[in-house]
Amino acid sequence: MPVWYDDVINPLQARSKPQVKTIQIDGLGSVTLRRDHRARRLTLKVKPDQQITLTVPYSISEKTALAFLEANREWALKNIQALKEVKPPIFIIEDKQTIQTRTHRLALQPTSGDEIRVGIQPGIINVQYPFNQKITNPRIQEAIKLGLTAAYRIEAKQFLPPRVRDLAQRYGFRYNRLYIKNLKSRWGSCSAANNINLNLHLMRLPDELIDYVILHELTHTQIKNHSPLFWQELERILPDAKVRRQQLKTITVQGFLPSVVMEN
Repeated sequence: MPVWYDDVINPLQARSKPQVKTIQIDGLGSVTLRRDHRARRLTLKVKPDQQITLTVPYSISEKTALAFLEANREWALKNIQALKEVKPPIFIIEDKQTIQTRTHRLALQPTSGDEIRVGIQPGIINVQYPFNQKITNPRIQEAIKLGLTAAYRIEAKQFLPPRVRDLAQRYGFRYNRLYIKNLKSRWGSCSAANNINLNLHLMRLPDELIDYVILHELTHTQIKNHSPLFWQELERILPDAKVRRQQLKTITVQGFLPSVVMEN
């Protein structure tokens, strides 16, 4: 029997809100300055809408943060232009389109009922919808996304933990815990405590790009920034890291354009 996802509850966790303000920078336009108690380093992000966000730890002055922004002005402008040139995908699935994940196949089932239902059973993503509605209906599209996400989560929990362990052992890395999450704009991250977060949507990628993301985050267990030393170490264990990184930039996360991030 499939597991049905009729009622999906996403409990909100209480968090301290960051302090946010908007400033105008000549040549860059509107920049969001965000002070966050969880931030451990300066982070400059260019979002898919070309909006620039500068995240600042409370331990760093605004003057230092703005100097970091100015030092990386050309990087920000380059990535704003790159995001303008990328066309976001349109998530539309036609009736006769076949979608196959690593271990699941999407099965679209028109029914005589009025409900839209999503279910997972071994190897199959079931989406039931009223026969008198077009598959391009936004509610049906959301149901399909829900089903695919559930399948990716199952596959990620099966594939990613042993792969992370294998690569960590092979290259001598040590990490604390591994978390698999439904991230919106990142493929992965590594915390100050060496906990690794991986996006379940990695299951859409070929193995060589999954390995790149894993090794990228494992390298952060030793080097917490993106300094030249970080890239040197990553390229030592993965000589074609630059090529894989460029390939990854052409792929969107969850059907959205990924943000471009620089950390200090």
